[in-house]
Amino acid sequence: MGNDGDVQSADSLLWSVMSTYVYRFVGLETLPGRLTDFDLQQFFQLGTGDVEAIRQRFRSDRRVAGALQLLFLRACGRPMDRFAVLPRNLLRYVAETLQAPPLTIASLRSLYERRPTLYEHQQWARNYLGLRDLDPTAEAALVAMLALHAAEAAHADELVTSACHWLYDHRILIPGERRVQDWARDAFAAIEASVSSAIASEVSLSAMRHCLESAHSQRPAAGCSHLEWLKTPSKRHGPNTLIETLEKISYLKSLGVHEWSLAGVSLPKQHAYAQQVQARRPSKNRELKETRQAIELVCFLRVSLLELTDIAVQQNLRRSQQLFREATQKVRTTRERSDSVARDQARLARDVLRDAAKPFQARCLEADGLLTKVLDAPPRSFVSEVRKALSTDHQRVKAFLGGLQSLEFGGRARDPAFEQLAAWRQLHAMKVSELPSDFALPDVGAAWHDLVSDVDLRFGLHAFSACTMMSLRKSLRNGRVWIDHSLSFRIERQNLGSGKEREDAYLGLASDSLTEIDELLAAHKRPHLSVIWLIDKKSPFDAPSLPIYRFLVSRLLKAKDVFGLTVSNEFAAGSAVRCEDKWFIKERQDQESTTPDPLECDHVVFRGGQARGLGNAKQPRGPFLSITSVFEESLSQQMLGALIAFSSHPREHHADCNQPFEWDADENFLDRFNIDLPSRPLILAEFVTAFYAPDEIHAPHRPFVFRIRIWLQDLAPGLAASYVLHPDEHKPITRYGAGENAAQWINTRNDYTIRIRLSDGWEHAGHTVHGALCARYAFPPEGQTTFGAASALSQPIPRKDKVGPRDYEDGIPMSVSEAIRMLREQSGYALNRPMESEEQL
Repeated sequence: MGNDGDVQSADSLLWSVMSTYVYRFVGLETLPGRLTDFDLQQFFQLGTGDVEAIRQRFRSDRRVAGALQLLFLRACGRPMDRFAVLPRNLLRYVAETLQAPPLTIASLRSLYERRPTLYEHQQWARNYLGLRDLDPTAEAALVAMLALHAAEAAHADELVTSACHWLYDHRILIPGERRVQDWARDAFAAIEASVSSAIASEVSLSAMRHCLESAHSQRPAAGCSHLEWLKTPSKRHGPNTLIETLEKISYLKSLGVHEWSLAGVSLPKQHAYAQQVQARRPSKNRELKETRQAIELVCFLRVSLLELTDIAVQQNLRRSQQLFREATQKVRTTRERSDSVARDQARLARDVLRDAAKPFQARCLEADGLLTKVLDAPPRSFVSEVRKALSTDHQRVKAFLGGLQSLEFGGRARDPAFEQLAAWRQLHAMKVSELPSDFALPDVGAAWHDLVSDVDLRFGLHAFSACTMMSLRKSLRNGRVWIDHSLSFRIERQNLGSGKEREDAYLGLASDSLTEIDELLAAHKRPHLSVIWLIDKKSPFDAPSLPIYRFLVSRLLKAKDVFGLTVSNEFAAGSAVRCEDKWFIKERQDQESTTPDPLECDHVVFRGGQARGLGNAKQPRGPFLSITSVFEESLSQQMLGALIAFSSHPREHHADCNQPFEWDADENFLDRFNIDLPSRPLILAEFVTAFYAPDEIHAPHRPFVFRIRIWLQDLAPGLAASYVLHPDEHKPITRYGAGENAAQWINTRNDYTIRIRLSDGWEHAGHTVHGALCARYAFPPEGQTTFGAASALSQPIPRKDKVGPRDYEDGIPMSVSEAIRMLREQSGYALNRPMESEEQL
């Protein structure tokens, strides 16, 4: 990595993809007045190779200065200025490590009074780290990246940060702050101009003025403006909260907000503008330029309508779940009472049979009468009784459906819930108290048929209402019924047809960009690689998949000769066996058929679940994990940029790409190819207890078990979260978060990956236990107990030592740094490397 004869040691910085916490000093021109012990240990450590290189390059009185230039450039990506103020604990650490006299800020400035000395030290540090200047090619790639990020950024400052991170990752020396700001402002201004044009094409000038006047006008009986009223968050779940939410929706629809699609503005961009309005006082909005004020207000009104609709539907669904739960409890109580009565009757029958004073025939007749009352009762299943209990709770079921009257639903043709809701609204408008004999009811299914068709027409109406409530709840969740002005309930799913039709649609794509993409894919194909794709469908597109994979597969199928791709649906893969460095795929056969020869492969990719076909054998997995493995390990920024540019059509929701069970049918399906990423929550973790519990059989060389609490920061309000834990030697385990921050507790001996699932349908991968711990303990001293943290960095971790099969005694508490070191050691990480250089699992 070093240049000009400077050799960088193996334990110096590895420039790889790192967690966000590693970038905390990137782009800074000065360091804070004091570094925390954690920051000093993780970001400003000198390895053995560093110390040796410094001693070889500098004489004794210049070594501390050269080391400071190296550490500053490694952490910040920019050279240290001669007037920079450095933390005292950093100066002390460097002097102690190099066994040199302490260096003060004054002596450092005195040393760098001669500018050639400063430039010489900076140049050595840059060469040692392998940094290069920004050339025109890299600048063009940076500007293209900023143009993509600007589509979702809330402010130009976010683009400045993204630019610094991009330059840092590409080992390019970060230029001056003004130059980076100019790039960011130009990219942000270009996107803002396109946003303004997109809004002007949908919202007329008169409608815009009306919205501005109405938003700043006073809300009757509210004591505030309409804008402040809309910004007020919803209260706890209850009837009054639902009424207020529906009033806000009606007000927004009166402004025509539900008619705006804003297809030319990405949803993250709308959220970014809406957050600006939410965080600013209404009086400050009037101080903005009219164009900026109009953009922010339109996006705020649009996002408010989407979120309020979600809240209203969620509150109603929660109400339906409560009604179902109470009906279930009512049936359970009734059944327990019936069981008690049956036991009493059986006990009486037994007593009668044992009564020797009565004749035998009389005893039998009397016992038969007692048992007949119990045994002749018609049997009813538990769920059927629950349905009947819901039907008797007519008033609350009617209130539930009535609360949805102001919401306009859409649905698939012949969907039961959509048809039942339309029929119920028609009956409600007729103000009938029983089912009309000539009214044509939609199909309610076999489970509800007897209740709805009861001879009591009044009860039949009640049963139909309950059936509509439960069917609507189910269809809203699976996307068969939707609301246009909603985030979570606005996805329309239709059947595209067979996999062959989907395949023909992809292969029939026509665009000038496809030639460039195909050339890039061919350039990044792994050399000397041929692929046999075994599928059990008539077409590769019969199986569910995400749009990005469908698109890549379509390009591979389009040029089979270039990529060496063979698709076979005649070989039914049964299992995979590894023998030395080869894999053998056995075909699944019937008992009467002969066993064919297995396929011999160098690598195998399993897409049918975790380690499917391997059984309990702990065989090493190949390096290839998906269809993208046909290409090189890391796709270039140029290739990713071309893919994103090709698929960056305006869209309003992201859920289509996250629902792999079916594929939407519309002629403009490419509009659904790229997704608008929601904000990524930050996962944090902290140690609770350390258990010394050696287990040489199942966990050799890993004596400690750590009790760790994990939680999420910046989790959107109203979202629930679950954690999918991926231990190395076991199947994934799902744990559900609890509380405001979705907290959960885990026990582990080593690091492993964590995937976060949110209730909005999104998943966030790439997290690790180790990364979450580092992110949490990177807080400054004054923030140690914020963001949901329960303890400070300085507090020791309680330790328990195992003294028996189930007995533990208190041990010597561990420090945080010692616990992280032990976790890293038990995970097999190299301890002599800086922590930020570890490759993320």
